[in-house]
Amino acid sequence: MGLFVAARLLPSLVDWGGVSGRVMWARFRAERCHHVFLVVVYAPTSEKTAERAVFFADLARVVERVPVADFLLVCGDLNARVGRRASGEAGAAAAVLGDAGGKEAGVRNAVGQKLLAFCEARGLVVANTFFRHSAAAALTHCGISGELMTLDYALVRRTRLSSLCDVRPRAGANLAFHFSDHHPLEVTFRLKLVLRDGRGGRAPRRPVPELAALGDPAVRAAFSTRVAAEIEGQRWESAADYPALGTAVHAAAVAVLPVRPAVTARYALSAEAQA
Repeated sequence: MGLFVAARLLPSLVDWGGVSGRVMWARFRAERCHHVFLVVVYAPTSEKTAERAVFFADLARVVERVPVADFLLVCGDLNARVGRRASGEAGAAAAVLGDAGGKEAGVRNAVGQKLLAFCEARGLVVANTFFRHSAAAALTHCGISGELMTLDYALVRRTRLSSLCDVRPRAGANLAFHFSDHHPLEVTFRLKLVLRDGRGGRAPRRPVPELAALGDPAVRAAFSTRVAAEIEGQRWESAADYPALGTAVHAAAVAVLPVRPAVTARYALSAEAQA
C-alpha cells in the first residue's frame, strides 16, 4: 500500500499513517473545511471472509475518527460490485448510490451490499454513481476472463458531495505499472490547500515572472545570457538533475523579467487527485 503525493503539495501534508497493509491515510491542511482526509484502501477479495471483516473494521476505525469538518475521501480497490440503483429501490442503495451508475445494474453482489450498508451507517456515498459517463468509461477492472466491471470506488460524505466535479477511471494511465488490471480512478474536486512554512506560518510566495516581457528582443537576449550563466558548469546526466535546471531557469527569469505583485500564498489542489 502506498500513496504518491505531488511535491508541491508536501508543505500542506499534516500527517499520514498506515493502519494495515490494506488501509492507509494522509491528512492535508485546507481552506473552508479544516483539512482534507484521504484514505487509500485495497480490500481483500470476496472469498477471504475473515480478512474482509478485519479490513472493514480497520476502515471503520479510521473513518469514524475523521473530524466532521474535514473533507473525507476514501479511494481504492474495494473489490465489491455495487451495481446501479434500480428505479424505486429503497434502503441502503437509495441513500448511498446516485442514478448514474454504470451498466452493471442488477449485478450487485453480497460484498457490494455490505459496502452500501457500511456507507449508509457513516453518511457516505459512492461518488462514482453520481457522474454520467459512457458504460465503457465507467468500468475500472478487467478480470482474468476478460469481463469488465467496476471494483474501484470513491466514497465521500453526502454533505460534501457538492465539492466533487467528476469521478472517472483513466484507461491507459497506469503510471508505468503496465501489468495492472485496474484503471486509476481520477477524482476531481474543488478545494484549496494552504501552503505553510516549517514554523506553521504561511510560506513566502515563489516569485512569478511576467513571461510576456520576452516578446521584447532585448529582454529575450538578456534572458538567454542569464540562463547560460546560471547553468554554466552544471551537468545534466539524469532525470534527477532536471529540477536544478528548472530552478536555474526560474532564477534567470526573476533576475531579468518583471515579477508579478505578491499575493497571499496558496496552492490549489490539483484538478486530478488519483488514488
